[in-house]
Amino acid sequence: MNNSKYNTEILIFKLSLVCVLYFGLLFLNSYWIKSDFVLIGVLQELFSIPTIIGTIVLFVLASKKIKIKPFQINKISSWSFLILLLLISFLAISFIFRS
Repeated sequence: MNNSKYNTEILIFKLSLVCVLYFGLLFLNSYWIKSDFVLIGVLQELFSIPTIIGTIVLFVLASKKIKIKPFQINKISSWSFLILLLLISFLAISFIFRS
């Protein structure tokens, strides 16, 4: 196994978890916590669009890794692909069905 390819797969996986964590916290703040602090609102607006773009870029990179190596459940790139696919689906559904 080539070590640099494994490191990029781990990096994609960790960054996909960071994206899920960010959007999870954003979801919690908008529906349950409902914080009115100005700094939190500024940080949310500052990081939302770059995180959406980063999620799409990570999804493309993970799908390229899936094309190179066939889908296997024990590969980190497969888990990254599934995590990002679920996150993009959740984001699309939340944009369509706003309450």
